[in-house]
Amino acid sequence: RQYSAAGECRELYVKTVRGLFLAALPVFPATFLILPDVFGFVLGREWYEAGELARWLCPMFFMRFIVSPVSILFYIAGRQHLYLYRQVLLLTLVLAGLYTGVRCQSVYITVGLYSLSYVISYFIDGIVSFNLAKGNKQVDV
Repeated sequence: RQYSAAGECRELYVKTVRGLFLAALPVFPATFLILPDVFGFVLGREWYEAGELARWLCPMFFMRFIVSPVSILFYIAGRQHLYLYRQVLLLTLVLAGLYTGVRCQSVYITVGLYSLSYVISYFIDGIVSFNLAKGNKQVDV
């Protein structure tokens, strides 16, 4: 509503991102540290390695938690084509990461690059959606 009325929603955007960041800040680092032990304790010692892999995904989920709620601005601002470009970039990064992981024969590299692909993608989402929140109509690519 604010974007429709004023043509911008920067204040609301910053307030939302700040709140999500502060909510995620204690949870995700703690989760990162204890995840393998939790997997091992709850699911059995043979699941410890799965917890290690899940740990590699924590940065991706951290960024997703913060950026996904404000990414709706692509649609609100009528700039879906920018989101399409981001999706093409994400697909390219994920495929390159999967290819590299398979070539290196390492599941850790594969999962790490997968997570990194999403971190990069969400970071770009955050920057572009912030520019959209400012009412900047010159965000075209």
